[in-house]
Amino acid sequence: MAAIISLKIVLAVLDVMDDIPLLLPSFELIGIAYATWATFRYLLKASTRQELITKIRLLKEQFLGNQ
Repeated sequence: MAAIISLKIVLAVLDVMDDIPLLLPSFELIGIAYATWATFRYLLKASTRQELITKIRLLKEQFLGNQ
């Protein structure tokens, strides 16, 4: 029952956010800016790609435990 109520609240909030004129385009711009930053920060150089791989492995170990 709580899940249904939570889902209805989330859908209502998303509907309200959809009606605000500049909110969704600003979220899109923020997403594009973050994706661009992450690309330049982690994917262009081999050393930073290795840093990203290390961070991902550490996160996997934290969530899944040591294997």
